[in-house]
Amino acid sequence: MLRFTVLTLAACCATAAPASREYKMIVDPSAYEAYEPSEISFVIERSLLNLAKGPISLETRGKTSRDKTRAVRFLDTPGDCLLTKAGLIVRDRGNEKKRTLTIKLRGDVDGSWTKGAKVKEEEDVVPPLQIKQSRALQAKLESSATLDTIKSLQSYLPELERLGIPADKAVQPVIKESIREETFTLPEIKLGNSWAETELSMWYFGDEERPALIEASFRYEMDGNAEANEATAKVAAQWFKLWQSPSGLTPDPVESTKTAFVFKRSADFCKK
Repeated sequence: MLRFTVLTLAACCATAAPASREYKMIVDPSAYEAYEPSEISFVIERSLLNLAKGPISLETRGKTSRDKTRAVRFLDTPGDCLLTKAGLIVRDRGNEKKRTLTIKLRGDVDGSWTKGAKVKEEEDVVPPLQIKQSRALQAKLESSATLDTIKSLQSYLPELERLGIPADKAVQPVIKESIREETFTLPEIKLGNSWAETELSMWYFGDEERPALIEASFRYEMDGNAEANEATAKVAAQWFKLWQSPSGLTPDPVESTKTAFVFKRSADFCKK
């Protein structure tokens, strides 16, 4: 019988304070069907700049520019999804210049097995205003790296061995289709005393010419000043609510996160 260890939050100590907070919203692609894909980032830029002139009147700076093109793969063990069951999200993302293996831990999963590793602590916020703890481990990959077993993942992040998942278990992309991600940097927005970076991500599957998924997000750094963080969070919450308003962007009525979208698109992957 296959056995492995899933650690629970009750078994662990408190996590470190988050270094940043990122607000993410999946945007309904059908709202932009009248535009060419190359125009969508600029249409969204205009919407956000007009929104910033509204009720809370926020300062902006910069302009939209194309950022990266990269391939994205979410990985798990086919048929049983042992990584997901362990509370992990495993992503391989990059291009010929930079490729990164990222393992994210859900907020309700103990991360004591990551002891000794460099863990990135953040907070993610999704509509309407749900805050989720985000912890991640990352490792740089060679452009030619092959990730096809648990052992191959362990070769980059040895801490995974502590979970007890058999090293010879096969690992595959959750979605067989290739995912091409196009990212754009949008104007920054001033939230209280903090400037927030704004980004747009569009996913294309295979040879499709239109994006299947669009995510808009903004992110700001948090420091040790609790009062300043609280003031920024208050303005950020108002800004995020405006994104979801009728005069803002158009939230996707079904999708909430990229991860949920991937596993829904390949619903049979976790079934034996």
